[in-house]
Amino acid sequence: MVESASTEATEPDNRIEAGYLQERIEDLTQAFGLPSEGPSL
Repeated sequence: MVESASTEATEPDNRIEAGYLQERIEDLTQAFGLPSEGPSL
């Protein structure tokens, strides 16, 4: 029970971190003058 509660508590942090990373990626793409959709790999 304790493990499931701890994992659920970390979910919001992961979502916030993912959103932050996406914002940073967008900032980097703009800084390098790349298309908004990002470089095609």
